[in-house]
Amino acid sequence: MSASASGRPAVSRRASAAAALRDERGAASLVAVAVLGAATALAVSAAASAALLTERHRLGATADAAAIGAADAAAGLAVGPPCVVADLVVGANGARLDSCSVEGTTVTIRVSSSRGAVRIGAAATAGQSEEEWRRRSVGSKK
Repeated sequence: MSASASGRPAVSRRASAAAALRDERGAASLVAVAVLGAATALAVSAAASAALLTERHRLGATADAAAIGAADAAAGLAVGPPCVVADLVVGANGARLDSCSVEGTTVTIRVSSSRGAVRIGAAATAGQSEEEWRRRSVGSKK
């Protein structure tokens, strides 16, 4: 090894560049930040998905309740027009009634709500069975 004018050993540029590349101080910090970022993104995504799934189940229950109430009204077991009853139930649950169709004592309801840019919907049908409807109809004519 030769000494430079300052008395220190001469180090080639190639050797110092190789030493700098081998120096891995701080690499674990970068990996840790990347892992934490990925974990945070996954947690936020899971929370958003859970919120949407919960809203979908809530809307399903709202549609069921509205359809049952409207079917009761269609059968004369509750007061009011079937679709008005359905709209009251849906509104009380914070959703929007998209459609209401009545055929005899069978009612089909479609409801929706929005969460940010996502629109979620559900539908339900309720009514008396044909046998029950006939039995009540025949029984009421006597």
